[in-house]
Amino acid sequence: MRLDPLRLGLVGAICLGECSLFVMPFMVGAMTELYRISPGEAGLVLSLQMVMMTTASLAISALFSRITLRHAAVAGGVLALVGHGIAAVGPPWPLFLASRLLAGFGEGLVLATANAAAARTAEPHRAFSLITLSMAALGVVLYAAIPWSIDHLGYRAVFGTMAALAAVVLPTLFLLPDEHCAAPGRALATSVPALEDARPALLLQLGAVVAFFGFYLSINGLWGYTERIGAEIKLRVVDISSAYLIASIAGVAGPYLARQAEQRWGLRRPLAPGVLVMVSGNLTIGYATSSLGFTVGAVLIMLGYLFLLPFFKTAMALLDPSGRLAGAAAGFQAAGTAVGPGAAGLLLIAGGRYIDIVHASVVCVLLAAVLLWVCLAVRGAGLSPRPVPAE
Repeated sequence: MRLDPLRLGLVGAICLGECSLFVMPFMVGAMTELYRISPGEAGLVLSLQMVMMTTASLAISALFSRITLRHAAVAGGVLALVGHGIAAVGPPWPLFLASRLLAGFGEGLVLATANAAAARTAEPHRAFSLITLSMAALGVVLYAAIPWSIDHLGYRAVFGTMAALAAVVLPTLFLLPDEHCAAPGRALATSVPALEDARPALLLQLGAVVAFFGFYLSINGLWGYTERIGAEIKLRVVDISSAYLIASIAGVAGPYLARQAEQRWGLRRPLAPGVLVMVSGNLTIGYATSSLGFTVGAVLIMLGYLFLLPFFKTAMALLDPSGRLAGAAAGFQAAGTAVGPGAAGLLLIAGGRYIDIVHASVVCVLLAAVLLWVCLAVRGAGLSPRPVPAE
């Protein structure tokens, strides 16, 4: 696949927009160590950051008819760089909180733009598979770099690494299209057919974004606490970091397998094996008693997550080829990410256990996949593979 300027811009945007989501376990640990708060309280701080991501994503998606994709992404990149940079210098607690809100708002702008731009391409699943593959590669880099930087520079290096990433990818955001998203109903040059009846279309769009919300509620409600789960069974930091690194390397196969599955079986059939893998990972890590069990669980979670993600995002492009729904879906993604750690944190504060978070995560991903399958089935799409345009 040729990495033209648009694809390079998409890669940069998704890496910046998703950065905090990958680093969540380390941010929980960093906040508990640096500011002496509990893991549950750290989860609530992450939830506030995700709320800002939600606000930014939904707001910019409503304004894409006036603001170009490029301008929105660059503005978000600058805000994220400033937010992570402030956190990295070790500010007092009130300023640290403000930096999390600023970074969340910036990442929300960038993530919404990346999704919208990918949805507007001629072959959305191809574009979403590319950016998901980029996310997987980013995970490999982060899970290798952050533990090393913590060992040598302390926990503030978690935020310094994110600031460095923002600085590196910021120039690539200028490669995104300098164009507005089409108004609803406008026909676009895309392989995805337009919906003709507005009322059923709106219901299906709502169902798809709710499913997306549930998917991220599942993954991040649990993933943000996996570092604490490992610590509870007496794993060393190096064991936990190694598990994350192995999982991120294995997860690179997820987007590739998703692309192959979509070409052969369409959008609906591959949901079942993806969910099975993810649920198996949740339960394995939840009941792990050793480093091996923890690592296997992390691998299965990451593989299932990165396999399923292109299918959820492609559904947004199917239901709205203009890209505005995919942009708004970033807000529901951030909302699920906000509610997940926050609800899990409240559960722990109320006396719950980590295994309770695991069980809730399993329920959420099952419901999300069923709802997405129903939306695609009602739409009458996704059962058979779509033809792939020539390069």
